[in-house]
Amino acid sequence: WNNRIMIATSADGLTFVRENVVLSDQADVPDLVMTSDGRIFLYYLGWTAGSELNKVVAAVSDDQGKSWVYKWVALSGFEGMSAPVDPDVQLLADGTFRLYLTADPNDGEGPQTYCATGTDGFAFAKSGVAFASPGNQVLDPTTYYAAGTWHLFAGGKSDGGEWHATSVDGLSFDDAGEAAFEIGGAGCAAANVVPVDGGWRLYAFV
Repeated sequence: WNNRIMIATSADGLTFVRENVVLSDQADVPDLVMTSDGRIFLYYLGWTAGSELNKVVAAVSDDQGKSWVYKWVALSGFEGMSAPVDPDVQLLADGTFRLYLTADPNDGEGPQTYCATGTDGFAFAKSGVAFASPGNQVLDPTTYYAAGTWHLFAGGKSDGGEWHATSVDGLSFDDAGEAAFEIGGAGCAAANVVPVDGGWRLYAFV
């Protein structure tokens, strides 16, 4: 409730300039994709979206981020669970939208990462549990696909490290051991991974 999403731009992905534009107030955990026709879908968590708290919202732009239209995201299959949060989006080669989300089935085993899919970017159906560690918290997923393998990072480990899990299909992940990231000697959490020339770039936050 006490965060806001602002816009910044960069030519190289390393140095960003603030545009002094608030995309959404009382919002957090943004992640975006761009479709083949240049449409931007930005998913985030809105503190007050209609009458619901912590609801996933999609902000859509058809003019390279100059203007935005805001839509509620419909997530079916999560009834009886905690509200699905922390959206991480992937746009598949066939145009399918895939969301990874944190939700708690209220079974005493803690929150898990779930997968939901959709075709229009606004309505998604739960596909199932993507990654879980019974009795532990799995929070705020970050995913990417490289060299035939899906990777997932998530927070919530009791020692402050990051979960690392891998998958061949991106739907069901297996524990691949702990991942540890540091910035200036301080532990940090993965926020996004993007492809760059010659490899991948990880954005993280302390």
